Amino acid sequence: MKKLFLLLSVLFLFNGAIISQEFNRYNSFGQKEGVWKFIPHSLSNYSFGHSELNKIGLWTILGYDSTDCRQIIFYETFVNGKREGPFKGELSDSTLVLCGFYHDNMLEGLYYEFNKNGELYVVYNFHRGQFQGKRIKYYEGNPWYEVTYEKGILKEEIWYEYLYYGGKKDLTFTYKKVAYPYDEMGRPKNGKVFSYEPDGKISIVTIYRKHKEHRCYFVLFDYERGRYDGLDDIYSSARDLWYPWWWPQY
Repeated sequence: MKKLFLLLSVLFLFNGAIISQEFNRYNSFGQKEGVWKFIPHSLSNYSFGHSELNKIGLWTILGYDSTDCRQIIFYETFVNGKREGPFKGELSDSTLVLCGFYHDNMLEGLYYEFNKNGELYVVYNFHRGQFQGKRIKYYEGNPWYEVTYEKGILKEEIWYEYLYYGGKKDLTFTYKKVAYPYDEMGRPKNGKVFSYEPDGKISIVTIYRKHKEHRCYFVLFDYERGRYDGLDDIYSSARDLWYPWWWPQY
C-alpha cells in the first residue's frame, strides 16, 4: 500500500502538470515532449500482450457494462521523443482506469488497474517491459491471485480462497503452483509441473509434451496410509508416478 500511495502522490503531481501545461508539444528537434493527451483507437492489454479496441465496455472484468462505448483518454509523458515517466488512462469524467510508468519507452516499475468503483484490481511489476516479480489481482481489497515472474517467465502462482465465519472473512490459500522449468526460448520444458496444497502435498500434476500442456491430473493424499490415494503401492512419491489413462483430469 505504501507503493500505491507513492504512485498516487506522483500522479497527483502529474495531474497538476497536466492542468498547468499545453498538450501534444514537440521540441526543437521535432520530437514529442511533455504530456501528450490522446484517445487511441486501440489499447494495449498488458496482461496478454495484445491490443484491442479502445472501449471501456471491453473491460467487463473491471465491472463495466459490455455495451458501454466510452473510450479511455490517455496521458503519457515524453522526453526527447521517448515515453519517460508516469502515464494514466481515464474516462471523460476523470474516473481512473489504469496508471503506471515508462522508462526509455518501456514499462518500468508498478502498473495498476482500478475497477468501476475505484477499487484496486491488479498490480503488475515490470522491468524493461517484461513482467518481473509479483503480479497480484485483488477482490474486495484483498489478493485472490498472485504470480511471480523472473525476466518475463512465470515461476509461481498462488490462488487465495475466502471463507466466511459469522460474517467475518478469513483468508487462506488453496494451493501453490510452481511452474518450472522453462527453456531458453521461454517455453515450458517437457515433463511434470506440480501444484501444491497449503501443507505442501501435491494436488495437481500437469504433464507437458512438445512444450505444451498434455494432461492434468488431480492427486489426493491419504494421510492415514501416508501415500497418494488410488495409485500403485510401488510408487512412494507423486514425482515418480505413472498415471493411468482413467486418472481424473481436466
